[in-house]
Amino acid sequence: MSSSNSKLILHTLIVFAAFVMCDVGTVRSQISTQTPTTNKRYLVYGGLWGFDGTFPGAFDEAVNDGFNAIRIHVPWAGIQRTDGTWDFSFLDQEVAYVVGTKNLPVAFLIQLLRPSSNGSDSVLSPGDVMRDSSGGCFCQPWGGQLSFASDNFIQTANTFIQAVVSRYQAKYPQSILYVAIGTTLSAEAGYPASRMSDYSPIAIAKFRNWLQTKYASINNLNLAWGTSFSDFNSVTPPSDLNTIWNNVSGFEWYNFRHYMLKQALASFAATIHGISPSLRYGVQFGSTFDGSSDGRGTINFPDLIGNADVVWNDDAPSYNHSYSMDLLRSNSSNKWIGNDIDGPTVSSNPDIDYLLQATQSFAHGATLVSVSNWNQVDLQNHRPLWSKIASLLSQPVTAGPAVSSAMTESAYNIVRTWGTTSYQAKYQMLSNNGADWVFVVRRDDLYNNSAFNPR
Repeated sequence: MSSSNSKLILHTLIVFAAFVMCDVGTVRSQISTQTPTTNKRYLVYGGLWGFDGTFPGAFDEAVNDGFNAIRIHVPWAGIQRTDGTWDFSFLDQEVAYVVGTKNLPVAFLIQLLRPSSNGSDSVLSPGDVMRDSSGGCFCQPWGGQLSFASDNFIQTANTFIQAVVSRYQAKYPQSILYVAIGTTLSAEAGYPASRMSDYSPIAIAKFRNWLQTKYASINNLNLAWGTSFSDFNSVTPPSDLNTIWNNVSGFEWYNFRHYMLKQALASFAATIHGISPSLRYGVQFGSTFDGSSDGRGTINFPDLIGNADVVWNDDAPSYNHSYSMDLLRSNSSNKWIGNDIDGPTVSSNPDIDYLLQATQSFAHGATLVSVSNWNQVDLQNHRPLWSKIASLLSQPVTAGPAVSSAMTESAYNIVRTWGTTSYQAKYQMLSNNGADWVFVVRRDDLYNNSAFNPR
């Protein structure tokens, strides 16, 4: 190695170390501001999907098992069946039962799916639906995922959100725990996991405009990309997941998708807070750190939650929950954080795995643990589990031990390596295998590699 190369590498390491220490110092200075906005913990029962008439029995069981809040699923297509036709009758019954009969706070999970892919929907059209790179629809019988690039979808969705939330805020102004907006088929925030969608015509058109704003001329783009497109109308976004992170086009595509998702989530927050500033807007991610988070578009999650009041992950049973919570807390100043327990069949030993998930989540500052995909019989079959988790609710939200260590993650490195394995190994060392709190800073350097930031 030459002397000049050695000096260059040394200089780079010094600059990088200074940058990391600056991040760490900044985060440590924020410790005093990251106090929870409530001292109360919540165990939230995620009610049955859709409009299931057996809900009273499930809600009764949840209350008897120690749950102290109920989350109701609100399917868009189930209430606004056709353009101009609204039916709140079933949802009215559910909310009245939770708030009036059981005297518990209610949370709403509004799922923005519609059966629009085949043109039979009178509210939205096939042009509003998200597509994969081959033109296929991200759809299930109950609806398809809609494109964040569609202004029509965003505007129409916010009209629906306004109607739902204002209705129950007027009826029960002190009883809404939070309002979460789900956009994926699993009612989370993001793109379909493990796929760099959206390739709908409207998204591709906006991507081309995005690129033209940055590069100004097609010659500049071709020079940067190593391509030979004749004009911006002929540019196609990359779709090969094996090579997407080896070319600047992949980073441009990711950052475009990030911005589309960000503006959608911000608009939902504005609608909810516009009804009442006291309402809490919640964002649930499928993950912010596993190998599918790049496809979900959630690697740069700190930039997606600026307007959120509640943020939580849907951790798999085997995930490192201490790390998950420290990551959320470190990047979510003055927000409630939480974790979502999945269904009884997802774990081979749910009584052990889910108790550990709840215990570690609360120990690392979670305000809430929610539970999804459990019916009344499932709850009954695991009553000792709920009793143990409910016993944790008597304690205040954990303030945590003095933070003596911090670490910085690179979003760029995470997408290049498909996950946070190396960072989690460092976390385990710094946290004494999860016993101590660590500030885990997610650095947004994907934009640096794109060199285009329209925010």
